Amino acid sequence: MAFVPFAHGARKRIGHRFSLVEGTLASASGVARCPP
Repeated sequence: MAFVPFAHGARKRIGHRFSLVEGTLASASGVARCPP
């Protein structure tokens, strides 16, 4: 679960649970997205 804190830090303004969902989707898709 290394994408959880990463996505959380990158999408802290959007929301924790939202970043969690996006992180899980990215991990499941095999594509780690990290927009600025």
